[in-house]
Amino acid sequence: MKTWFITGANGGLAYSMLEILLERGGRVAATIRKQTERYVPFVLKFV
Repeated sequence: MKTWFITGANGGLAYSMLEILLERGGRVAATIRKQTERYVPFVLKFV
């Protein structure tokens, strides 16, 4: 299984890739500068 590393995942193309990869069951390590409410669903669903 591949592990994807995404930087700048708090918006734009990186955020879209994060959504797609997680929905497809991918394993992702993502970095963001500032935590926001936007990521709560990912934490609850995929951790």
